[in-house]
Amino acid sequence: MPLFGKKAAPQPEPTPAKRSSTLFGRKNTNNVNDVDNNNNANSSRSGSMFNRNNNNAGSISTARNKVSIAEKAEQDALRSLDTARNAVKHAKDHVTRLEKEADEDAKMAHAKQREAKSLRNDTKGLGRV
Repeated sequence: MPLFGKKAAPQPEPTPAKRSSTLFGRKNTNNVNDVDNNNNANSSRSGSMFNRNNNNAGSISTARNKVSIAEKAEQDALRSLDTARNAVKHAKDHVTRLEKEADEDAKMAHAKQREAKSLRNDTKGLGRV
């Protein structure tokens, strides 16, 4: 299957080359397939992307436009990332403050519990008279 969607022209069936014996075992023979292969190689180069084209100005301006759009998108993404990082930082700070408050509340509750226990011990002797 050819690359980039080009369809190959059907190739004629190869015909065996005529050989004759010479001193070195070779003779210059023209094979039909060799000529076709050379023509196909030359014709496929005519549409390659390396050919110079007079419409380069349009493609360059299109490329510049795409680059500027990509740069703007990248800047927007960086701003969004900074905003998200700041939100995470504030959330973590808030959780830290809540933990400290909870620790203080727990200490105060424990102190209150000890004081209540002490008062209960003081009231054990009341009402026995």
